[in-house]
Amino acid sequence: MQQWPAMTRWAEADYLLEVLGRRWVPVEIGRRYTDAQWQQKLMPLADFLRDYVVEGAAMGYLAQHDLFRQVPRLRHDIHVPDYCYAVETSTGTVQTHAWFGPAGTTSPLHYDPDHNLFAQVVGRKQFRLYAPDQPVYPHATGTMLHNTSQVDGMVDVEAPCWEAFPAFAQAQGYDCTLQPGDLLYIPPLWWHYVRALDTSFSVSFWF
Repeated sequence: MQQWPAMTRWAEADYLLEVLGRRWVPVEIGRRYTDAQWQQKLMPLADFLRDYVVEGAAMGYLAQHDLFRQVPRLRHDIHVPDYCYAVETSTGTVQTHAWFGPAGTTSPLHYDPDHNLFAQVVGRKQFRLYAPDQPVYPHATGTMLHNTSQVDGMVDVEAPCWEAFPAFAQAQGYDCTLQPGDLLYIPPLWWHYVRALDTSFSVSFWF
């Protein structure tokens, strides 16, 4: 990733305001999407940057948004890694999503059906991962949250309710901290919990 223009450009607020400031983007309001108070709002990115990233009046997160289709100029700042085309089952189609927000934003413990190459551009993110066979108490099949753990719904995976989810104590997890320039491969169906340690800008490549 060191050759990506994003590695230097995206850390500059002036650059982001020039390229994105007037664009309307969907922002998740609330700590995590499993909370009852969680909602989404459309707003200019300049307002999001001021109110949620700089001033931190509340928790807001531009999460899982195809910002690069919306703003083609931004796509020139990154390169799709060759790894995305190295999987036999890959269709050759790569979905690219942006994740941008202040320190403290989280993604609840969940899994995705696709291969995921997660690129950390600005700031640091803490990951915890579990293999598909670990006891993480998923929501019931057929519900909207079937790919999300109930453990995260009580507090989070870093401070779980042991009485409600006793088997989770035996789950073997893997922790890592992504620094700017790091890529993390997450296999399909692997559970992962994510927390931003700093103001963070990340890109996920699903294939």
